[in-house]
Amino acid sequence: MALSNWDTLSIDHNSKPINGKIKSKMGVQVEIYKNWLYINDKDGWTDGNYIKPIVGEIHAGALTYKDVVIYAERGPQDGIYCIVGTPAWADEQESEKLNLMVGIGCYGFDGYRGDRWTGVTEVAVDFLIGMVRLSANHRLLWAHKESLQDINFKQAQRFNQGDKYIADNLKLDMPISKVGESEEPIIRQMFKK
Repeated sequence: MALSNWDTLSIDHNSKPINGKIKSKMGVQVEIYKNWLYINDKDGWTDGNYIKPIVGEIHAGALTYKDVVIYAERGPQDGIYCIVGTPAWADEQESEKLNLMVGIGCYGFDGYRGDRWTGVTEVAVDFLIGMVRLSANHRLLWAHKESLQDINFKQAQRFNQGDKYIADNLKLDMPISKVGESEEPIIRQMFKK
């Protein structure tokens, strides 16, 4: 199962772990998928390259789509490192209700052909922290500057994308853990038995 090769860490503006997805007031959802981001918008979807409701994908860069801003970089573990939130002009009346996701979607094994499961590593988290601190002044993110500077990454937890898929479909609790404490993906454990 290809999703089991990929690990995710995502938190909101209160430093609480979230499921790698964020939905805007206009119904746009951005999700970490493998090591890129999907933009989902059922109202904006048209026939083309993507299945409904996907309208686009981001591998790196800065983008505004409807009421969402996305800032993403490539980094360690062949990962995408992202900040996704509501832009300032959509939030001026309700600045206390920020909608923000900071996250990583990365390869979970050591090295490209590695067979040792690591999940999101400390190196990846350090890269994300540096990116967040440096990009807090980006003009698209200024509404989130204070929240970005206050994020406590010590509370961050990671999950395997394949485990999340299995848990969602079997209505199970999703296995999550602290960075550096991840177990091998469920599907890999099943094949070893």
